[in-house]
Amino acid sequence: MPEQDPPSPSYLADLVRQILGPSSAGRPAETERAAATEGDDFLSPNRLAQGAWAHLARLERERGEAVFLVEELRDLPAEERRLRLEKDPGLHLWAVAERLLAESNELRQEPALDLGQPGAPPRALAAITATEANEEFTAEPSGSGRTATLAPPTVAAPSPAARLATEALGVLDRIDPTVYGSSCVEDLYAQCHTALGLALLDDDEPEGAEHELFLAYEHLEMGSGDILSRAQMLEFEAALRLTQRRFGEALTAIDRASRSFRTARDRHFEGLSQLRRAEILRAAGRRTEAIDTCRKGLALIDSDRAALEGRRARRFLVQDLATLGRHDEAAAEAARPPTLAPEET
Repeated sequence: MPEQDPPSPSYLADLVRQILGPSSAGRPAETERAAATEGDDFLSPNRLAQGAWAHLARLERERGEAVFLVEELRDLPAEERRLRLEKDPGLHLWAVAERLLAESNELRQEPALDLGQPGAPPRALAAITATEANEEFTAEPSGSGRTATLAPPTVAAPSPAARLATEALGVLDRIDPTVYGSSCVEDLYAQCHTALGLALLDDDEPEGAEHELFLAYEHLEMGSGDILSRAQMLEFEAALRLTQRRFGEALTAIDRASRSFRTARDRHFEGLSQLRRAEILRAAGRRTEAIDTCRKGLALIDSDRAALEGRRARRFLVQDLATLGRHDEAAAEAARPPTLAPEET
């Protein structure tokens, strides 16, 4: 994986090409003459405004249709659903892939609501952070037994979240990238591989998750340079490295994710990243640092948007304080209303 954050490229040029269509070099002479007659050159404000409006209006129409299209698929038998997604061109839309991706993320969160937003650490994380760093990690088998244990969920019974993410990828394979902008499509590919990887990690499939991380990075490098897409993928990488107990790499990834959210001026997601950083520090046995980081994260998040994650982080904060013998602070945190941010010490 890349060792450093690349410069954040502007994807305005790609968006402009997407909105405006072919340049004057590729347009027929009649089109050029018509444009010249109207005095509307390639980057005129009028053409930009008209193109942007038409593009956004098309996406909104697609999103409205996608709700009903995906709903029609819901009760179909698995094979019929697969064939519909494969053969029906009416389903080969950006918004259908986007909707399937959203449902995948929602399903992944439902069994463990404490784990928050897309890109949140998977359920496997809870098992790791609940163990002491000096204990032998035995949650995953190793050697030949590992393959025998991990293979059935992937082959025989992929989780609903993994199936939806896979379907979203299948739809993306069939859409025309020139309609939506190839770099924007690459971003959505990266998000889908991230969602699939997180679902596999939830299913104790670290090998499959590692492969999805590799694919997500490949697509991201061909994408628009969207900061938030990269940050979500870095959170996924941090969660994967944590399940592998590669704490240094996990911290590096989550720190890069946090910086990306800070660059995007998204305090809430920066706060969530800090809470995940605290979980990594806790798993590594660095409880004092985990306490400080957890307090920082709780001060940044929007408690209404992440009430469950905030309560979960506060429980761990109280446990850490009590474990270190800081009982007065633990009692104060336990008595604090959930909506009140912890005091910095």
